[in-house]
Amino acid sequence: MPKPMDKQGIQRLLGSLNYLRGFIPNISEVTEPLRALLKADTFQRIDVQTDHNPLVSIIKKDLHKSSPRLQRLLLRLFKNEIRRVTDVPEKFLYLADTLSRAYLANEYGELEEEVVMLHTIQIQDEAKDQLTMAYEIDPVRQELRNAILKGWAWGNKTAFPIHQGHLGTQKCIDRACQSLYWPRLASEIKETVARCSIYQRHANQQQQEPLIPHDVPELPWNKVGIDIMDFRNKSYLIVVDFYSYYLEIRLISHKKSEDVVATLKSIFAVYGVPVEVIAENMPFSSYAMRNFASEWEFNINTSSSHYAKSNCMAERYVQTTKQLRKKLVPAVTYMLLF
Repeated sequence: MPKPMDKQGIQRLLGSLNYLRGFIPNISEVTEPLRALLKADTFQRIDVQTDHNPLVSIIKKDLHKSSPRLQRLLLRLFKNEIRRVTDVPEKFLYLADTLSRAYLANEYGELEEEVVMLHTIQIQDEAKDQLTMAYEIDPVRQELRNAILKGWAWGNKTAFPIHQGHLGTQKCIDRACQSLYWPRLASEIKETVARCSIYQRHANQQQQEPLIPHDVPELPWNKVGIDIMDFRNKSYLIVVDFYSYYLEIRLISHKKSEDVVATLKSIFAVYGVPVEVIAENMPFSSYAMRNFASEWEFNINTSSSHYAKSNCMAERYVQTTKQLRKKLVPAVTYMLLF
């Protein structure tokens, strides 16, 4: 006998049980829940309790906005009028929680998916033939059918303005997903946006990490900062002591590493060889400079690329020296005129 799904099915089951009442002890108590279902208002109003809070809003949504699995669940519930849906903590949902943990094994294998039909309309045969003919000759349908059966024709490429306006990576991916799909869509869009010079030039920069200050040396000339200053078509080598802030300025003819090394040798010969030198990469990371540091036994620490602030001491004294030079030139000119 199939599972009763309506009032007639329950009446048929009760009739069969009533025929066998002589063999069923306490049949009235056993069949009381079934007989209660035959009352007039039984199938009218029910209360739903769940410990899954999202179901409260899902059940209240329109049926067509739910997934097929939820539609099947809601269609079973909609046989009755749902009076109230409440969210109940799991520890108070005694029966449902017990049955979810102690369920019967499925003895029938995988169940077939149900076909949910929400609306049906009756049409005449002539109208049905017209719809079928229009469906067969529809160009979009034919193109889709050929793509499904034969695969996509990648030979004919179509340009879509995915990166128009030079939007960010996620905006481009969202725009592409609205129109088309291809394998590795997200990764290829990320690579394209990363190569866009206009987007990269105007993109928001990541917040810089705070600058880690240099340790103050214990003795003078133990740690010095070095930089090259360009001023009025001339180059100067700036050397500043981290302990005493003493500044040494030397004019150099060229910025080549050989000239820089020769000038530093003359400075170190007067003030001594430091333990550590802080400088920028070029030309202080060259082979000649590294070889000079190895022979004279001092360490060179160069600043990170595109982050000259790490050589803050020398950079600051370059700025100070330029300001002094600008102020001295008008004063000297005034004295000569006087």
